[in-house]
Amino acid sequence: LDILVYCRDLIAVFKFFFQRRRVIDLVHVVGRDSVTLSAVTCAGLFRVPCLVEFVNQMSTAEYWSLGSLIPWYRPQYPAQTRFVCLSPSIMETCSRSGISSNKMWLRPNPIDEQRFFYKKQHKDRLRTELTKFSPDQKVLLYLAKFGELKNQSFLLEVISQLPKEYCLILAGPLGIKGGKSIR
Repeated sequence: LDILVYCRDLIAVFKFFFQRRRVIDLVHVVGRDSVTLSAVTCAGLFRVPCLVEFVNQMSTAEYWSLGSLIPWYRPQYPAQTRFVCLSPSIMETCSRSGISSNKMWLRPNPIDEQRFFYKKQHKDRLRTELTKFSPDQKVLLYLAKFGELKNQSFLLEVISQLPKEYCLILAGPLGIKGGKSIR
């Protein structure tokens, strides 16, 4: 099924690239799914430089394409590809996967730790001022785009099994039109 989804996305992305082949100067992809892998494949076919941003921890950074189905063939990112890693551990995974260090850039998550920091002694006061939760409640926050792959339904199942002092906040963008509107 994953192969069929990848093929469907590859055809759609190829059409998009082909129609715009003279105007695309750079492809920037964030994350790894069938659409972003298709974009990387098309960037290689059309010889367009590619910037791949790895934002989640993964077991490997190896590239997957239809060529991955050939046992003796190991697909490679196009030569013009450069990589952005959000953490040192992601950068290490890329190195283990054979990506040259001169093609990687470490760009840690840009949080201003001087402005955003946690002080335990202010927790109860801030919780009372900013929320309706009491100091004895345990609040779990899940902030992400809503979708099947994020598995928010599992979190609802889990919270129903926990003691009453546990509270769950699900927050994030919601698709309201187009193919994602079912979310």
